[in-house]
Amino acid sequence: KGVWINAVCKKCGNNEQKKYYVKTLSCFNKFFDVSCSCGNSETEHFGIQDIAFSEGKRL
Repeated sequence: KGVWINAVCKKCGNNEQKKYYVKTLSCFNKFFDVSCSCGNSETEHFGIQDIAFSEGKRL
């Protein structure tokens, strides 16, 4: 079981949205390259727009 996280870049303000499938939070930091076209790749400069379970249910 995992969740889809829709992350939005807060650094440039262009609201570029990307979805990431995550099983655990440690997997998120370890295996996903969170980045934006503005060059931002620092996870603390991303916001969570939406979270959905792998079955399609939303939080």
